Amino acid sequence: MLFLSVFVVLIVYTDGRYAVCNKTETFQIPVVKSYTYYKDIPYQESCGFLFLSTCTKHRQVLAIGNKTVFEISRRTVKECCVGYSMSYGECKPVCTRGCLNGICVEPELCKCDPGWKGKNCYETCSTNFFGPGCKNHCTCFNEAHCNAFTGECNCKSGWRGKACDVPCEIGTYGPACKNYCHCFNGANCSAFTGECSCTPGWIGKTCNVPCKIGTYGPGCRNYCACFNGANCSAYTGECSCTPGWRGKACDVPCEIGTYGPGCKNYCDCFNGANCSAFTGECSCTPGWIGKTCNVPCKIGTYGPGCKNHCACFNGANCSAFTGECSCKPGWRGKTCSVPCKNGTYGESCSRKCKCDNAHTCDPVNGNCQCSNGFFGPTCKEICPDGTWGHLCSQKCTCKNGGSCSSSTGYCDCEPGWQGHHCEIPCEKGTYGYFCSRKCNCENDAKCDPVKGCICKSGYKGVSCNETCSQGTWGMDCKNNCKCENGAICDPFNGTCSCMPGWRGIKCNVKCQKGFYGENCLKACQCDNDAMCDAITGICICEDGFWGFKCNETCPERLWGYNCSNLCTCQNGARCSPSTGYCDCLSGWKGLSCNETCEHGTYGYFCRRTCNCRNNSTCDSIHGCICELGFTGENCTEPCSKGFWGMNCQNLCSCQNDALCNPYNGACKCAPGWRGKKCDVLCKKGFYGDGCQSICNCLNGAHCNPFKGSCECEDGYKGINCEELCSNGFWGRNCSNACKCQNGAICLPHTGYCDCESGWNGHFCEIPCKSGKYGYFCSHTCQCQNGAECVKSNGSCNCLPGYTGEICNETCSTNQWGLDCLKNCTCENGGSCNPINGSCICPPGVMGLNCETPCSNGTFGFNCEETCFCNNNSLCDPIDGFCTCLPGFSGTWCNETYEKGSNNESLKQHEILFPSFLIVLCIASASIFTLTFLIPFLLHQSKRQKLSKVSIISYSETMIKGTPRKIGEGRKITKTSEFQCLKVSNVERDLVYLHPNMKTNSIYDSFENVLQNHIYANTRL
Repeated sequence: MLFLSVFVVLIVYTDGRYAVCNKTETFQIPVVKSYTYYKDIPYQESCGFLFLSTCTKHRQVLAIGNKTVFEISRRTVKECCVGYSMSYGECKPVCTRGCLNGICVEPELCKCDPGWKGKNCYETCSTNFFGPGCKNHCTCFNEAHCNAFTGECNCKSGWRGKACDVPCEIGTYGPACKNYCHCFNGANCSAFTGECSCTPGWIGKTCNVPCKIGTYGPGCRNYCACFNGANCSAYTGECSCTPGWRGKACDVPCEIGTYGPGCKNYCDCFNGANCSAFTGECSCTPGWIGKTCNVPCKIGTYGPGCKNHCACFNGANCSAFTGECSCKPGWRGKTCSVPCKNGTYGESCSRKCKCDNAHTCDPVNGNCQCSNGFFGPTCKEICPDGTWGHLCSQKCTCKNGGSCSSSTGYCDCEPGWQGHHCEIPCEKGTYGYFCSRKCNCENDAKCDPVKGCICKSGYKGVSCNETCSQGTWGMDCKNNCKCENGAICDPFNGTCSCMPGWRGIKCNVKCQKGFYGENCLKACQCDNDAMCDAITGICICEDGFWGFKCNETCPERLWGYNCSNLCTCQNGARCSPSTGYCDCLSGWKGLSCNETCEHGTYGYFCRRTCNCRNNSTCDSIHGCICELGFTGENCTEPCSKGFWGMNCQNLCSCQNDALCNPYNGACKCAPGWRGKKCDVLCKKGFYGDGCQSICNCLNGAHCNPFKGSCECEDGYKGINCEELCSNGFWGRNCSNACKCQNGAICLPHTGYCDCESGWNGHFCEIPCKSGKYGYFCSHTCQCQNGAECVKSNGSCNCLPGYTGEICNETCSTNQWGLDCLKNCTCENGGSCNPINGSCICPPGVMGLNCETPCSNGTFGFNCEETCFCNNNSLCDPIDGFCTCLPGFSGTWCNETYEKGSNNESLKQHEILFPSFLIVLCIASASIFTLTFLIPFLLHQSKRQKLSKVSIISYSETMIKGTPRKIGEGRKITKTSEFQCLKVSNVERDLVYLHPNMKTNSIYDSFENVLQNHIYANTRL
């Protein structure tokens, strides 16, 4: 039976090739060995008084047994190290997934060919990268194509230069940028075709024609939809709302809490106050005052505007909203002027006393105290009505329905009465309990001494200062209104004020045709027989019309209801806005005007016939097309001034006061102009007559083609516009101050802040949020494993132990620290901590770098285990196994044997010295006992006996368990420590030596002590 247990790998460099490793295998071979033990033998001897009895005694003899142990053996084999395989006699690195476009240079590491990347070289280079492993960064710009193998740039049209980073100058286009653009009002000029892309709000080939009123956007193709007096932007179509309105079309009233133009202002009204959507003024709720309704009523006042005065007593709190009193414990009543009745206490006197009538109850905290108003031996009974005081001996004197306190005789008057005996009615202008409340009646209300203000029809509230709520009217607002369709009900007489669009007593009759608004009194302002909305007066147009008054016909190419249908007319035909009927131009016919005239006819619906003279030809649109110099219906008239060419149909195109040649249309330009039509200003940098004078304007400044004066571009100043704006200023004449922050560059032309990476905001004042980076914080960080993301470029600052662009890779073997740049210094197969570089040593070595082998006598991890090899034997520093010198054997080399015995068994005369010493001690003790101490032992036999000796039963599987750390018990190391002891003392001493040891006999344990080693986990 062979047990493979440990192997050690060492890298060996041979013939210039690496990755060949020696592997040492450690294995165990079972061996049968002898051992000694004591055997128990019973025998008979005389005993008792005068030795007349026979007793059974026991003695021990030394015996030899066999046991199986495992000896350690090792062997060395050569093989390729991990990550390498044998190929043609060499250990070559292995890349398990292959290297598609490269070679494998290290285990799982490919070296890619130019143009390829990735762990397995199967990915093509990303955009802007080239070369081996795609590690080189391309320098191509403006969408130029970069050759992944060479890095050469293939530029797109409109760019030039090796890096394709030189664009056409502004205002030029076409091949070699030789043509000049003619675009106005901020229009962009295509560097490829010269076409003008108009900014919103402009049309025309040169973008010099503004949008008509009511249209907006690119090409002025969109129609404005703004209501309630809002203005429409010709650029964006956005509506600039008047105060009180919002929404894209300014047709939505302001939300609660907003006001002003576009509802962009937020109301500063607090505590439930209403805010005017037009002015932002606050209407406070009861209990609050101030412009923003944030000032509470002063103590003692309440209600709308804090105009009412509280009537609360005995420290009670007054509600600033309703004037209600919140009584302190011990008091009750509307004004908190009435103390708690006997038997109650606390807030609102709502708690019952728990006294057993032996004591009265404190009205504030409920403590029981026997008080006036109770009688009887236990204060159990309350005074009868009409009596009060101690033993109920006093008679009540309350009048007008007032109740008498059984304890004090104090009169609790009904509302409307006052005085000690409730005999005095309330004075004029007061009412309620004890006449404590003052009437503040408004709107001609009368003051009742009991109820207070008695309101007239249409009013309510304590002071009759509130009109009836919507939907009620009359006395105490008890009547329900019968108005319909959102009509407002008069709180005094219940009459209905109709909402726009309704009329009648109950506002349930719609407006008659042609009228709208309140009570249907407003006349509609719609044209072209349009209907009018009865509520708003908005016109509902007939087919073919639109606009607020339906006074505008449908725009070109639209017709029908709300101009929602698209015309099908072709070839410039006019479309009827109401029916969609096509009115064809000359030369066309058919329902959609898509059919040309027949030969010899022309004009409107091809109804006219040609009668051409002077070799003229018949055109289906115009009729006769005259030769040069002739015009007229039949080409019988010479050309008029201002026209030229065949049929005199060409209008001279000369502009800017240029003269037109009537024969060929050639233009003679005025000073400052050039071109075939004299519609082009002098070439940039020239001015004056014939554009011969050279301008001195710099930095793109506009040179007046007539005078040569310079009009500087934004960002420049000086007579010739030779100076940039001073730092911190921008715009026309450098008059605007920059507001850029955090190192941002302020562009002198626009004032725009070009933020540094990691910042955004109009003024670059806002740092990137967590997880974002780059220009305008538009990129998302990809860092992992707690790495810090650099906000400027998104690069990841990895924590120690991690690497890779996004810190998603742990350090490779033998590397550690920040970016895994530090090489591990662990020797002898020690593993390296990727974070701090500390070494975890294998068994047999120690030290910071695992460079120190275990000193003699130690082994294991960090050399913390102690060897127990005897007789100068060698201790394996890895596993602690002992290699014995000749003449010794055993696990710890503590057994001797004769030369030539092959270490197969031990003879009885080779018993170790400690065992012999035991026999000698026992024999000496026996002689001493038989000779001198028999009477004494007989006398002491009942008090102290020697422990019996059991038969030893060693197991033959004693080393199959895993040994624990040696030395857990006390170990006898010197011969001088052996003593002849009583068996009982030896047993206690052995328990001290190793309390966990299990044994069948005292001698068994003692034998283990003498053998100088203990298996803590051995099963005996």
